[in-house]
Amino acid sequence: MNHLRAIGWVALLFCLFLGTAHVAAQDPPQDPVEPSEEDMPSTDVPPQDSVESAPATTRELLDSIREDLVELRFEKALAALAPLVTSPVLTEEERVEAMVLRSQTHAALGDFKSAEEDYRQILMRRPGWVPDRSLTPKKAMDRFEKVRDALIGRVRFALDPADATLWIDGREQVDTLEPLPLLAGRHTIRAARRGHDPVEQTLEVAAGENIELSIELIPNARTVILRTEPEDVEVWLDGRSVGRTARVEEFLGLGQAPAQLVLEDVPLGEHTFEFRAECRRAEKIVDALNIDLLDRAPKRYDTVRLAESYVLLTPVGGPGGAEFRVDGRTVATLPTETVQACPGERELQAVFADRVLWSERRTLVEGVPQTLEIRARPNLALVGLDRLPRELEALAATVNVFPLDADSNADFSQDSTWNALDTVQPFDLALAPDPDSPRRAAQSWWLYSPVLHSLDHLEGVPGVEKPEWRTATWGLTLVDAGGPLVVESLDSTPGRPDVGSRVLKAAGVPVADVSALREQLTAAAAQGAIELEWTKPDGGTATGRVLATVGPWLRELGPRGIDDAFRAAWAVVAADSQASDAPAALANLALVFSARGEHALAVRTWQRVDWPERDGIGAGTVAYYLGRELQALGRDEEAVEALRRAASSRARTGTDDGPPVAPAARDRLADLGQR
Repeated sequence: MNHLRAIGWVALLFCLFLGTAHVAAQDPPQDPVEPSEEDMPSTDVPPQDSVESAPATTRELLDSIREDLVELRFEKALAALAPLVTSPVLTEEERVEAMVLRSQTHAALGDFKSAEEDYRQILMRRPGWVPDRSLTPKKAMDRFEKVRDALIGRVRFALDPADATLWIDGREQVDTLEPLPLLAGRHTIRAARRGHDPVEQTLEVAAGENIELSIELIPNARTVILRTEPEDVEVWLDGRSVGRTARVEEFLGLGQAPAQLVLEDVPLGEHTFEFRAECRRAEKIVDALNIDLLDRAPKRYDTVRLAESYVLLTPVGGPGGAEFRVDGRTVATLPTETVQACPGERELQAVFADRVLWSERRTLVEGVPQTLEIRARPNLALVGLDRLPRELEALAATVNVFPLDADSNADFSQDSTWNALDTVQPFDLALAPDPDSPRRAAQSWWLYSPVLHSLDHLEGVPGVEKPEWRTATWGLTLVDAGGPLVVESLDSTPGRPDVGSRVLKAAGVPVADVSALREQLTAAAAQGAIELEWTKPDGGTATGRVLATVGPWLRELGPRGIDDAFRAAWAVVAADSQASDAPAALANLALVFSARGEHALAVRTWQRVDWPERDGIGAGTVAYYLGRELQALGRDEEAVEALRRAASSRARTGTDDGPPVAPAARDRLADLGQR
């Protein structure tokens, strides 16, 4: 009989071991810490001492107690559990696990009264806990049900909407579909969901009671479905961008549906929905959003259709063959009549041979056509700033500005810093603030010319207008001799003053000397003609309308610092854009190089100037200046060859009616030992 009882106890304890493991698995265990040999509990010491003094982990103690139960060491297990259950270092999960072990030990020993108290303590902490009936003696199970009926009530919650979140006494409940066991007494119930007003109430639960509790949340928002045609339309809600519409691939087997955007939980009240897309006319919906408690379906608006929207641009000017670009995309080739562009802020450019000739940012408004004057101008790299300051607005109107990132610690007072800059867009000028100046004003900038490789301190707003490369001439050489005397006439057209004539009036104004006459001629240059009155060589008087002709204007101004930088930049622009005055611009650039002692650059630049043989500024003019630069470089043989061409020409310098180059060329030949 004793043998059979021992076998029964072993079987029962094995089942208890499995049941304990099952209960412990319901709550995630704490990660065990691997003990050292010194930390291992000794089996020779009483269990109580083990708990109090040995530095074993809680998990090791629980596992040791479970092993004691399997080995039928009930008294030792109870002795170890007594201080462990009340230990302040236990987590709540570990404490409940210890209580379950103690309840199963008491049940195994037949101490059902103590097991009943264990059940009470467990249910106070875990109202939903139930021992495994298949592993619990019937008497112990009866005691458990008695305790549960005296402590626990059940509440079935019906939430509307069903996905609302439920909190009981501040703890979020994960599963609300089944009845929830609660300790008898007062509980605080809270339910909430986004887009609804939260509900909070007190619930009295009686032991053994089954309660049905319905909680309905009142919506304070509504889901909205917005549909557009076309897709990829940006939607704004009350001035804030909230997303873009996207198209579903197929709609109920009927093909593509309109693109849509779902906005969840939009607050009730009046709202403004705006719809924006590139090259489309913006649309707007203003609507008061409300809720029908009998129909909480999302509100679907009719499809918003955005009509195409364009602005007509008319580019005027620019070299033939240049690309006209909008936001970096080529849309036409110049010349062109009109171009369609989308409304909004746009970057407009004219590009010729990969060089940006003209660039502007403009705000285009639907229905407001714009005429664009395409005028090639220098490209300016602006270092460290997004835009030119107000004091340099005059400069901003005459150049294409390209912001350039650079090291804030770089010293832009040094040529080497500029030479090391890595730029994608070629530039003709560069500007950087001077950090050593007391304030960043027009007087505190470094101006660099990559054309001249020059660096100047900008101490005022420079003259930035395009230089005049051509000027009007009248075909008259004048000297003061009792009034403006004509000593040479380069135009034999009848009705003009001959050699020996004295000019009396210009535009009806008496002129006493050549200076006064030139003032009148300059004023009339824009009209291209002037009325003159003169005395002829035979003593008679005559009047006539004298016409001007426009030709190249070469100006030897000497080194001029900042002005040279701008003249050089404009000259490069004229050459790169193949402007009609490009030869004159290059000729003036060569003169700038010469004045700065850059004779080799001057030679290369003169070699690019292509003028035909003609009276006035022409091929002989180029030959003279080329010979002069070659002579300065000591390349005498080449200089002689060029000067001989100049000496035999009828070319002039300065303007078409300026001094002839032949006498000056012969003087230089003589200096070189040539006759």
